[in-house]
Amino acid sequence: MKKLLAITAIMFAVMTTFAQKTNISYESLPNDAKDFININFPETTPAVILKDTEAFDVEYEVRFNDGMKIEFNKDGDWEEIKNEINCLTIGFLPENIGSYLENNHNGFCVKEIKREFKGFKVELANDIEIIFDKNGRFKRYDD
Repeated sequence: MKKLLAITAIMFAVMTTFAQKTNISYESLPNDAKDFININFPETTPAVILKDTEAFDVEYEVRFNDGMKIEFNKDGDWEEIKNEINCLTIGFLPENIGSYLENNHNGFCVKEIKREFKGFKVELANDIEIIFDKNGRFKRYDD
């Protein structure tokens, strides 16, 4: 048991030693991330771009002056988008999601969108969380 605990502690120490966030330039982002920003948020300018390097993974976080934050994986695919100040645009999501929100939450304000393994999670300003499948079909409300 002591050996297992020691090995676990050493692995944790090694992993946290290699984890670091560094400021990078916009040009250093993966091309897919830059394309996503240019196509879907052409009016915004990144304020801070961080590269989060961990032992086995790399993620990027792009923060904008309007309060928006986008997280990308190592390939430049977006994973999470949030804005605590303004409503998010959703034109990049499957059309079914926009239709569902318009029909069931008219005047909605989207504050956070997460891409999940089986689809999407959309959080509205009133703290309602809605789960959609990969094709944008409504699945359920989340607690």
